[in-house]
Amino acid sequence: MINAALFGLGRWGSVLLNSIQGADVAKSDKIEITTGIARSLENYQDLASKTGIELSDDYTDVLADPAIHAVLLATPPFAHAEQIMAAAKAGKHVFVEKPFTLDVAEAKRAVQACQEAGVVLAVGFNRRYYPSITALTQMIEEGRIGEVQHIEAHFCGITAMSIPEDSWRGERANNPAGGMVARGIHCLDSMIHLCGDVESVSVDSDRRISPADIDDVTTMLLRFKSGVTGYLATLMSTGEYWRLQVFGSKGWIELRSPTELLVSDVKGNTERVTYPDIDWQRTELENFADAITGERPFYIKPEQALHGVEVLEAISASINSGARVDID
Repeated sequence: MINAALFGLGRWGSVLLNSIQGADVAKSDKIEITTGIARSLENYQDLASKTGIELSDDYTDVLADPAIHAVLLATPPFAHAEQIMAAAKAGKHVFVEKPFTLDVAEAKRAVQACQEAGVVLAVGFNRRYYPSITALTQMIEEGRIGEVQHIEAHFCGITAMSIPEDSWRGERANNPAGGMVARGIHCLDSMIHLCGDVESVSVDSDRRISPADIDDVTTMLLRFKSGVTGYLATLMSTGEYWRLQVFGSKGWIELRSPTELLVSDVKGNTERVTYPDIDWQRTELENFADAITGERPFYIKPEQALHGVEVLEAISASINSGARVDID
């Protein structure tokens, strides 16, 4: 059993916690969160009593505890690099929520720290565990749609219209490409997973109606080193929407939900395929535990997460310059 500490007990931290030991689920036999770390402990007494965790407001003390094998970071991305390196120095394995960081140099230092310490570094792109993405990946590998030519993705919602005034999510410096930090980064990760490294990107991003000082309409054209082209859109002031579609020489596949695909051949014959639902958040955390014990590697490779930061930095550069930006 991997004993983990969770840093960040807000909305998403609670999702992580409840996926493996919530009141309505069977407790995981691979990983358990024994300690929760937060600044205002009085806000989480009820959560602690329901889930059996201890509370602490001191990350350094928790890292010094030999009973803790790993840390889960559900903290803002600007804090990730320092928190990862501190955990690595203490010999703790690290699961960190997306985005990995917002700065390539920081990301490289964090990866190096974990490599030198010999600890697992896992970046939490939970949508990679969708049954539909697993099936889509297999279909592409088997040649179901022939040679991949183009990929498109959208991830949109109404987030920008309800950001609290004091939240980092409403700060342009911490959201340099509109919805990319909150939403679009998931699409980018899936695109890198399916098509490989990105070669260049051209971005158009605007603040249309968001009350917060962040862009709420961000669109981009990508070219992958493989020659595949791509289009990605993320809006923060519209209805909830998620789509991923891959076009090949023998047809296309469209992801509609975690459990549904539409598959078409070149003649337009379309098949709807559904898959059993799973708790993909729990699956991700148990994959992290398996990587620590050596049972199987973590699905998202650190170099892919690092490349995602490189692309995110290039996206910001394209917004600022109004030009296409190459990625080294």
